[in-house]
Amino acid sequence: IFYVLFCTCMCLAIHNPSEAQYHRSFRIKKQEQNMDNSPTRDQAASPVDSKDENWEKLTSKRLTDKTVGILGGLGPEATVHFLSRILARTVNLYHASIDQQHIPIIIQHNPTVPNRNDAIDGVGTNCGPHLRDMTSSLVKSGAVDFIVLACNTAHAFQSYIEEGCENKVPFVSMIDVTCNEVAKRMNVRGSDNNGRKRKCGILAGGGCIRANLFQNSLLQRHIEPIIP
Repeated sequence: IFYVLFCTCMCLAIHNPSEAQYHRSFRIKKQEQNMDNSPTRDQAASPVDSKDENWEKLTSKRLTDKTVGILGGLGPEATVHFLSRILARTVNLYHASIDQQHIPIIIQHNPTVPNRNDAIDGVGTNCGPHLRDMTSSLVKSGAVDFIVLACNTAHAFQSYIEEGCENKVPFVSMIDVTCNEVAKRMNVRGSDNNGRKRKCGILAGGGCIRANLFQNSLLQRHIEPIIP
């Protein structure tokens, strides 16, 4: 069983688009080398390709030339930690040594968003409209190239965020980016060489588990989710 700790400090949503594009380009090159010039069945159904349309929009230029819009404040410390991880990975991936080599970021920091867990359980205020308004303010500023959310559980309200994007900028789901990375590392084709189904354990908060966020995303990639 492959275990992954899903937490709001995951900055794969910021840095993995270019990596996903690299693997896509590699697969295309392999397909072109095929005698009949057509993709194999496995390539056509590759789980890592799931919901890749946003990657295409993010890889036309260097990631450091883009401005990231972050929906934050859910909670405040998670947002600060998320930002610190972005800065650290920018140094590791791009060898940033001066201010001008770091990624431009605009954070919509709103700690007044209602409790996500209560909203999921139906005992609290729906936080979806708040997330939609936060997203809309970033989009209308015209200053961001894509948007991420620094909270796993709040992805349960992704439809509101996408509504706020108004089809003008892409929303990059931390859930899907993480599960794409899991699928890639496990080299998923439904089962291993011994015919056993691939499995991934999930360590997450109650609301995140009850909303089936990672469970559904893993299942779409032919990985069986395991809840401790």
